[in-house]
Amino acid sequence: AEVNAARQALAPQAYAQRSDHLAIVAAFNGWVAAKADGGRGAGFEFARQYCLSEQVLEAIGKGRLDFAETLQQKGFLPEWYTNHMQQLQRQGPSPDDCASNGLSGAEVYGLRAVTPSAPDEYSHNARIVKAAICAGFYPRILRVEAPVKYQQVQGGAMRVEANPASIKFFERNLGRVWMHPTSVCFSAGSYPSGELVGCIPPSWREYNVFRYFKFAVNCATGIGAVVGGCGMLAQVKEISAL
Repeated sequence: AEVNAARQALAPQAYAQRSDHLAIVAAFNGWVAAKADGGRGAGFEFARQYCLSEQVLEAIGKGRLDFAETLQQKGFLPEWYTNHMQQLQRQGPSPDDCASNGLSGAEVYGLRAVTPSAPDEYSHNARIVKAAICAGFYPRILRVEAPVKYQQVQGGAMRVEANPASIKFFERNLGRVWMHPTSVCFSAGSYPSGELVGCIPPSWREYNVFRYFKFAVNCATGIGAVVGGCGMLAQVKEISAL
């Protein structure tokens, strides 16, 4: 409970967006911003406060750089941008690199773009980031079945969130799957588009009290209403085939 409370305090927008992936990025950016502002000691305190592992965060930083170098070799990123990332990895970013439009590092989903036309120009746009996540995980789309509940108000009725325990998730090959308690979606009571994308590691099969295995989704992202439209999903199919 303490860990989940710390995660929600760190990345409230990721909870609102129903996205474990954005929560991870927000945690990493908050840690980077803390180090840029107060040195390694501040980074250590940030990780302690929000129940994060600095070793894991450092590994994420190295993985990001390795991936950028691979994209450069494939011709997707310019060499100058990869060099810039290497410099940030060695020296660390400045405080100005870690915020955008007055938001703290933990509230944005990428460092400030180097230039307006840089490859990371839209890294702060959660909708675009979620669309990219959707393309990356397609066709592992989870269908959400949530009971519809209404509450009487003056002049009519308004829809309210359902009990999270009553919401069911289905994957087209595995059938019904369950949300793992560590996911930000575990306590969510609504999903606007009715769809998620997520990963289910083979080792994340839980043996419950009824003595059968169930598949647990440990990292998921809600698909936005626009992304969930037929036209956008067709574009996602084309992107994921590249």
